[in-house]
Amino acid sequence: MNYIKKFLKLMRMGEWLWEGEKKADAPSPPPPTPPPSRGRNKRHDCEDSLKLIRMGANCLLAILPPCPLVILRREVMANKIKAALEAGEVVVGPFIISSAPILVELAGYVGFDFVIIDMEHTSTDFIIAEQMVLAAKASNVVPGIRVPENRPTHILRALEIGAEIIDVPLVSTRDEAASVVRSGKYFPLGERGCAPITRGNLYGSYGALGGVAETLRRANENTMLMVQIETREGVENVDEIASTDYIDIVFVGPADLSQSLGIPGQYDNPIFDQAVKKVLRTIRDKGKFAGIFVIGGAEVGRKWVDEGAQLLTPFADSYQIYLCWKDVVESYESTIKAKTSPVKPEVWRLQPQEAKEKRGNPNDDWFDVI
Repeated sequence: MNYIKKFLKLMRMGEWLWEGEKKADAPSPPPPTPPPSRGRNKRHDCEDSLKLIRMGANCLLAILPPCPLVILRREVMANKIKAALEAGEVVVGPFIISSAPILVELAGYVGFDFVIIDMEHTSTDFIIAEQMVLAAKASNVVPGIRVPENRPTHILRALEIGAEIIDVPLVSTRDEAASVVRSGKYFPLGERGCAPITRGNLYGSYGALGGVAETLRRANENTMLMVQIETREGVENVDEIASTDYIDIVFVGPADLSQSLGIPGQYDNPIFDQAVKKVLRTIRDKGKFAGIFVIGGAEVGRKWVDEGAQLLTPFADSYQIYLCWKDVVESYESTIKAKTSPVKPEVWRLQPQEAKEKRGNPNDDWFDVI
């Protein structure tokens, strides 16, 4: 409130000083002239208003402490997931395969740490994905995007619309991992297309903190690159993949991996178990963060955390909705429908003449109509 009072006082003082300057600068009163046109008055009023607004803004900046503005900008760009993983925490978030921003928003409100917006197995395009990123920002959950495939244009567009985690599927070699880095990092780390005025860079608002170079540096620092190992070849090359500089997270995709191993869907098979453990332990030993798609409950997640995983995705939104609705249907079937006899209301018709006699009202002619 004190800042507002000071601002208004300075605004009035600025207006008074400005009027004084205008009078002092005036050489001499001009001879009488016809009044200006209405349009010219409006233009002059607009110019005067803009000058006054600029003066007021300068006064406001003069009385407000500058630190919070800078702190706010830094906090917005910081990646909470990266900070949590570096602190040794376990983070949990779902894949969103429904092209629905509302589900992203709900994920944030229920307390998930992040979401991965899936563009590989869904019809979600970049227009919808951008709305889903906005929903994530609204509910304070970190947005990630699984791009359709390992292509520079897919990675670039996902970053430009604001994804903080880029998830690239089916990475099986060092070269493929290095390609992700080239597409996802600016110079000098990579070759990402330079457009520091996009949503992902807060429309260039970081220019006040050091210009384009600082914007690119912060993007390189805070954007996380995640690659998925989902094939036998990827398991064999996990050491090289996890050794690739600037790859932050190596993620295990169990469904495709089980298929590549020749045991699709057999997640309790010893071959699958040994492969996943090898991948998670190698990632941990290489100093990278390990993630996995958890097929099962929290006890399965606990098992993989003990092997080194820190980023867990418990199924996907559509399957969780399916399970929830299935429980609701079964509950209603067992508690209500099974214990309730079918209701067969007696169908009756009121005869017009009988109604007249019972009511004794001669004006009940409308009974003859129905």
